[in-house]
Amino acid sequence: MVEVLICLSYHNQALSCVVFFQAREPKGDFPPTTIYHSLYTYRVMGGAGMKWFLLGGLVFLLVFISPMGLMAEDYLSEADALYNQGGMENYKRAIDLYLKALEANPNDYEANWKCARAYRDHGEEVKKQNVEGWKDICARYGKEGMKYAQKAIEQGPNKPDGYYYYGLNVGIYSDGVSILTALAEGLKNKTQSSFEKAYELDKMYDDAGPVLALGRFRAVVPWPADPPYL
Repeated sequence: MVEVLICLSYHNQALSCVVFFQAREPKGDFPPTTIYHSLYTYRVMGGAGMKWFLLGGLVFLLVFISPMGLMAEDYLSEADALYNQGGMENYKRAIDLYLKALEANPNDYEANWKCARAYRDHGEEVKKQNVEGWKDICARYGKEGMKYAQKAIEQGPNKPDGYYYYGLNVGIYSDGVSILTALAEGLKNKTQSSFEKAYELDKMYDDAGPVLALGRFRAVVPWPADPPYL
């Protein structure tokens, strides 16, 4: 992962631009550590200096920033193609590519909600095919899917994708750990409110998915769904 920090300062009619590059790489279970860093500095006094500063800034964007964006888009396109083919293995491979897209751009709304969708659908296929250890897989994938759906909610609070797939991933997680365990963890209200928000924003989303999801939710959740379950 490469982090870029750009600092601009203006003092005594001089404009300075300092660009820090920092490459970070995970080391086992430890947080990422700095591998290297370099420093690139512009200092201009106006006039021709300003022209060269702007030209240098343009080169920097083309050489360093644009490839990162293109890389994320490439990963996203490849992941979409795999996902659209369907199937347990394709969903899993799509997840890997969505995660690479998110490494390049963690705040990509589309990559986050599509990653959540792939986690949910992979878990669903694992359950349908009765794969050995499917409950553990559903619990793990459902939880990861919830995480990326929550990121999508934060980035697109007025779009239905994140809310809808948050609720569906809770369902996969519940398949793995049991409904009562999920309720004990306090997921009932968040799940219900997520489906209701998706319904409010676009009840016909995913072929009326929010309508069907709310119906299934009310049919499956034990009654009463409040204390002593929560």
